[in-house]
Amino acid sequence: FFFSSRRRHTRFLPVSWARRCVQETALIYCVICFVNVLVNFDHGIIPAATKQIRQDYDLSSIELGMLGSVVYVGLMLGSITAGPLFQLYSPKIILIIAQSLNCVAWLIFPMTDNTILLCLSRFLSGFFQVFLVIYFPVWVDTFGGKNSTIWLTILQLAVPIGVMFGYAMTAFFITLDLWKWSFYTQIVLLIPCVLIFLTFQSRNINFIEVKKSQKIKNEKILTDPLQTHGGTLDVEEKKNFSYLENVKTLWERKVYTFTMLGISSLYFVITGIQFWISDYIQVELGVQKEKVYVAFSLTSITAPTFGVIFGGSVVSKLGGYESPNALKLCLVFAILAMVFAIPFPFLDIFPVVIFFLWMLLFFGGALMPPLTGIMISSIPKQLRAIGSSTAQLFQNLLGYVPAPTVYGMVLKTYDSHRSGMTLLMWWSILGVLLIGLALFYQQNLLKQAGGENTNEQLNQPLS
Repeated sequence: FFFSSRRRHTRFLPVSWARRCVQETALIYCVICFVNVLVNFDHGIIPAATKQIRQDYDLSSIELGMLGSVVYVGLMLGSITAGPLFQLYSPKIILIIAQSLNCVAWLIFPMTDNTILLCLSRFLSGFFQVFLVIYFPVWVDTFGGKNSTIWLTILQLAVPIGVMFGYAMTAFFITLDLWKWSFYTQIVLLIPCVLIFLTFQSRNINFIEVKKSQKIKNEKILTDPLQTHGGTLDVEEKKNFSYLENVKTLWERKVYTFTMLGISSLYFVITGIQFWISDYIQVELGVQKEKVYVAFSLTSITAPTFGVIFGGSVVSKLGGYESPNALKLCLVFAILAMVFAIPFPFLDIFPVVIFFLWMLLFFGGALMPPLTGIMISSIPKQLRAIGSSTAQLFQNLLGYVPAPTVYGMVLKTYDSHRSGMTLLMWWSILGVLLIGLALFYQQNLLKQAGGENTNEQLNQPLS
């Protein structure tokens, strides 16, 4: 399964060398998935320890919400710098440095009680994490071959697993009055991954490399690092645009734009739930914290996990996320998620609340892999690194960053968790509208292509 994806890249190479290349690629993918789990631990640690953090550091609701938002400010600002850096420097070096500095950022949080340093820790955590978040999907799309849909599905699955393990681990440490150990555990687990990355060959990580062409004297060209049998890409097609010009080009791709904004709206809902749901259930429903920890831990792992598997398998049977029916399926998933989100704030029975939450997260999980794949594949390959970076920027600006703070502001204004939860859940309506617009523009592009779903046609801007 893992070893078959690189055969198309290595079919002209010596058998022994090709086999080593394929095996290392499979190992890289496994390490990438594990790292993707680890870097999401702290997104579960903070929500599980909100009461402890508020008590230990004497924070208000707005300050606690800002502590949840500032990590996404780091992710947002990191998104601005990641695209250009990946074009200028070796992705392998960038990934190693980002993982190392993530460990430093995580170490600051449990070792200080200064509010500014706490915010700095969360900011830096998000800033350095974004380099991994941006590059991993692009790497999968480049090296995954015919298994790219499944690989991307599994990669997406690592996110809720990481959040859940961070949440469950912190819930356990809270019973021992040692919640800060969660950060130490996260650091200890990531350090070996950094060391393993050092041993990987750059050609199996860097999806593009800048080399001097022997055919064009003193001119740099972009080439596939695996096609060493002499194939080179056309210089004019790979001409370097400025970052702003690339972003302008991306916004002309309407399918990319509206899928990106749809994902952002989904992240607004999920981030707010993830950060505030424990407090919401304890305060509004009067449920004991032990029951909340257990119920949300099980829900946060099983619902997105089954959803990602279900969504990925269904889309694979339809022909992958490049199928013309994939976006239609995404719209169906979005509508179903909205159906369970809208009545959620008006429910008062704990088992019913958990059931609706489970269904919401299930369809949200089913939606993410195909929608992310559609977003990435809807733009030209030479723009996908910047496209992923730009998407991460707007997903943070419109989704991750505002959710915890806006909820905290509504909570302080109306002194009611239910008001904040209503805002979160009803935001899903916007997501449905945006995905619907993406589908509308995609269908127009397909009509222009005569019903033929080709990357070349879908990569064209819609006038």
